Amino acid sequence: MDVHWQRALTECSRKNRKKPPSLCPWRSSYKCRCTRKGPKIRYKDVQKLEIKPKHPFCQEKMIFVTMENVSRFKGQEYCLHPKLQSTKNLVKWFRIWKDKHRVYEA
Repeated sequence: MDVHWQRALTECSRKNRKKPPSLCPWRSSYKCRCTRKGPKIRYKDVQKLEIKPKHPFCQEKMIFVTMENVSRFKGQEYCLHPKLQSTKNLVKWFRIWKDKHRVYEA
């Protein structure tokens, strides 16, 4: 964890021990973006899959999926909850499919 974030987190939690965490001004703007289940996504409709590490303000890794322009989602980006079984399956099958259909350029 970054030293700056760790210091801010401890100071804010020390000052507001009995108060709700929303009183920390920086804390309300930094939330986990992947808290909900996304739409039903097929691995063949995914253009790009990004797995980002944990942040000081979020205890879970973040999984971003960018859709193909030809699919029904038209290039939209979704953030999927990493602990859901559907997300785990999507990541697994997308990686297998990408490795199998990879185009090698000279």
